[in-house]
Amino acid sequence: MTKFYDLIVVGAGPAGIMAAKVAAQNGLSVVLLERKKNIPAIGRSCATMFAIEDDYLFGERMFFNDKQKRLVFPVNGFSVSYDGPHKNFYGQMLYAPDGKACLKIGDYEENLRKGDSGRLSVVYDKETLLRGMLREAEEMGAKIIPGMNVNGVTRSEKSLTVTTMTDNTFEGTFVIAADGLNSRIADVLGLNKKRIFYGTVTTISYEVTGVSLPAPYTYKMTNIFEEKHGIPLTYGIVPKATGDETFWFFAGGPADERIDYEEEIHRFMKSSPFSSWFEKAQLRERKSAILNFWSPIEDPYCDNVLVVGDAAWSIEAEITGSIMCGWKAANTVTLALRDNRPNREGVQTYLTWWKDSFLQYDYKGYLRSLAMLYVLNAEDVRYVYSLLDKPLSCTLNPHKLEELMNAAILERLPVIQTERPEILEKFQKIATEPLEDLLKVLQ
Repeated sequence: MTKFYDLIVVGAGPAGIMAAKVAAQNGLSVVLLERKKNIPAIGRSCATMFAIEDDYLFGERMFFNDKQKRLVFPVNGFSVSYDGPHKNFYGQMLYAPDGKACLKIGDYEENLRKGDSGRLSVVYDKETLLRGMLREAEEMGAKIIPGMNVNGVTRSEKSLTVTTMTDNTFEGTFVIAADGLNSRIADVLGLNKKRIFYGTVTTISYEVTGVSLPAPYTYKMTNIFEEKHGIPLTYGIVPKATGDETFWFFAGGPADERIDYEEEIHRFMKSSPFSSWFEKAQLRERKSAILNFWSPIEDPYCDNVLVVGDAAWSIEAEITGSIMCGWKAANTVTLALRDNRPNREGVQTYLTWWKDSFLQYDYKGYLRSLAMLYVLNAEDVRYVYSLLDKPLSCTLNPHKLEELMNAAILERLPVIQTERPEILEKFQKIATEPLEDLLKVLQ
């Protein structure tokens, strides 16, 4: 006989594990289903940054308490234990393709001198975080079942039934879908029909040692055009929490079968303007990821299913947004059951919170900044970065960074108008054309 649960959680990332832990802690009967057999193991590319510590994001002011080893969410009023390794980083450096012009986000030397108080944020070990969260969820009484690839959710008069690819079934009152950017549940519920699909990005990454970097404890990014077809690819390098002088090195761009990402990474290391960084580099621990870009789900509820975190957001909700969603969704389901309102009315507080905390953010502005990669050429980027020769305010908030860059460009508008008026036309295109057209290279 199938056991009946108050809550079925699908997906054991930060959002799903948090939801299972909190719901079980609140006294609900909970089962957590995860496709992977080894749940904490991270096989996908991830920069593993606590994003973001320097500013408000989705209404929260998250930070890492080094002494107590906790991620603190003071606005929502909870914290999460993390006792694993971490390293500070102190700014961002955005390089033009020539390797010379560089837009600095924050004063690295000044921030480094301040130590912890000057950091932009920290990098962490995601496996350690997930392992600790899983342990706490099990201690609270949540049943965790790996190797469950969920492929459907159906609603009857009194319950929900979750089915898997191996014909397992689970029954419950509520489902929290935390199955990530490429959410199967959002798709089978038809929630993607109301979203705009902007395209697909692929990323591969390596752990790298033996690199010689300027300002090593920063998050560095640049764009280099792929050799055969002229497609712009993004390269980045960020400190890794474990290992001395160890970093994550990644390349990403359109999921285009014409692009050989392995070949492009090695070309970047051997013959790009950044090759001097990699003369003694050694690569290991390869990872990859496929990311679908959508508009957010404005109403993440359907037949007692709440879709949370990356599954409902555009691009990624980051560690901050994902954990918040799991925490809020679990508490909302708890109240709905206690108030005997297992319906939309019962979870309305989550839906309102989602609207107020997430949908107020201009995801389109962030995607338009991404579209710059596909509108500006290498010389355009070099020219603009060379004009922005003073460090911008230190931030990891993509929305704030967009505002800072726009303000700095606006100050130099007369110069650009005189010297490179065609760039202003491109900026106008980025600001006004439909995103679907700007990002068509991703489709």
